[in-house]
Amino acid sequence: MRGRLDGPQVARGIASLLVLLAHSEFIAQAYLGGSIFGGRLLKGVHGADLFFVLSGFIMFWVHEPDFNRPSRLRTYATKRLLRIYPPYWVMLAGFVALLMLFPNTGEPWMRESRAIWSAVALVPYQNGSVLTVAWTLCYEMTFYVLFGIIILKRSVGFALLAVWLAASIIGRGSGSFPISFFTAPYAVHFTLGMATAYCVRNHSVRWPAAVLLSGIGLFMLSALVENALGKEVYGPWSYAVSSAVILAGLVTLSGRWPTILLVLGNASYSVYLVHQVLMAGTAPALARLPFGVSHVAAVAVGLGGGLLFYVIVERPFLRLVARRRHITPNVAVQSGALMAFRLFGAANSVSPEDQQSASSPSYPSVTGCESTADICGR
Repeated sequence: MRGRLDGPQVARGIASLLVLLAHSEFIAQAYLGGSIFGGRLLKGVHGADLFFVLSGFIMFWVHEPDFNRPSRLRTYATKRLLRIYPPYWVMLAGFVALLMLFPNTGEPWMRESRAIWSAVALVPYQNGSVLTVAWTLCYEMTFYVLFGIIILKRSVGFALLAVWLAASIIGRGSGSFPISFFTAPYAVHFTLGMATAYCVRNHSVRWPAAVLLSGIGLFMLSALVENALGKEVYGPWSYAVSSAVILAGLVTLSGRWPTILLVLGNASYSVYLVHQVLMAGTAPALARLPFGVSHVAAVAVGLGGGLLFYVIVERPFLRLVARRRHITPNVAVQSGALMAFRLFGAANSVSPEDQQSASSPSYPSVTGCESTADICGR
């Protein structure tokens, strides 16, 4: 494949919108007198499954040439840190300030210093994440640390991935914390994403539109079966498989995507970070609106607030980093964490610079990414 991949950017936008719509259902049912959609949007929470599969895809697509090249680890980790933490810290600081100013907000454990510092570092905490949506980022961090080990020593990294994958398949979320964190099924998602990238890179995908539609159909079927049975079938794995199929179709489908989807993809991380807090915070005011209008207004607040956060906070910071590092200004890289490397000890494993670097293959760049050096953001 040559040229530019817009598909992952579109997938990011769709995934963030699905999660936003699902959370709007929770807000509407809790504070706005009910949902005009009758709970049909609740399965949008599985947009997180698409996020995880997308992470595995992009990490493999961008960084496969870096495997077994320890000199690349420092740059990899630094870019992950600069991408994920500053916008997240801005949002977390604002939310913690609200918790301190309004004692009736949130849960009591959210004010515990240990919980707050765990949230700052994006380290798993037994009660959950202070900023609720950050639970996914904790899994992302685990994957990024492991992927850094793959860059450092491929055989060791893939062996650890195999262990995590086995724990996810066998454990299925069992055990007490922190064991339950590692037995949750999300290693399957990351692995499927990596496998999808390998297949797309090395094999042609015939009839990508049919592949995309079949993935969407499988995703919807999973949701319908879950609604009918009142529980997930095969856990979230059916959503993981359907997300991988959707992604395979998206990234190989030719043609131009609507600008609005690419814009939403650019701002997806900001939308993901802020939408839930904004919708919940404005719910008392929105509840005064007519039934139905309040729900639509909540969606508008979450989406509009996310776009505004992107324009005011995330994008200016990315441009500042771009100027300082002399890289393309339109950088929207996938989340990662130098801090996580330090916490888990991987950052100290960086070897001296390679004396000679083998030339990397020329692969299509992903929209919003710096060729094969950066990775699309959440």
